[in-house]
Amino acid sequence: NWKLEFSNNNNHHHDVPSEEQQHQTHLFHSQTTALQRTTGTTMRSMGNRRTVVVHIRTEDSQTPYTVQKLSDVVFGTHGDVENLKSRINACSYGQMTIAPSTLEGIQDGVFPVDLRHMVAKGADRDILRDAALDKLRDTYGEELGDVFDHVMICIPPGVNNPFIAYAWGSDFLSVYYGEWCGSLSAQVHEI
Repeated sequence: NWKLEFSNNNNHHHDVPSEEQQHQTHLFHSQTTALQRTTGTTMRSMGNRRTVVVHIRTEDSQTPYTVQKLSDVVFGTHGDVENLKSRINACSYGQMTIAPSTLEGIQDGVFPVDLRHMVAKGADRDILRDAALDKLRDTYGEELGDVFDHVMICIPPGVNNPFIAYAWGSDFLSVYYGEWCGSLSAQVHEI
């Protein structure tokens, strides 16, 4: 389900949006309306969105960002002011927050996955994605959608079928390749 609603609640202080922000909001509403017409779906998307970013390390490769840097570019935990959390908060006029999961084993919203028994070079991206999901399920249970609102998997470089990023419309999962995991535009597009 995919629906994002904005309200101008006078109980909360919001800056007046710039022309660019108004234009982006108009584009967002146009795309949302088109998606709702074509899919008939709505998305529960307000409030705190429990989010985990998966950092993968294989025998020969790893996500190009450190755990700390991934946390910063997604959540702004170490001073990055232009990050996914701040952008979604601004676009939703403070009604939606990308919140880093604080579950045990997660570091500032990032879950490190050790797949050093696997090789990224020449591997199928889906095999690495599924191995990372298996590690998450082993740790947090089978129904990841009940634990997290967003799971962002960062596939390390070297796979035989490179890509930029992808996600399914009403699913919790989004997947990013290499440097694209740190791309704000890719993150916003997929989330």
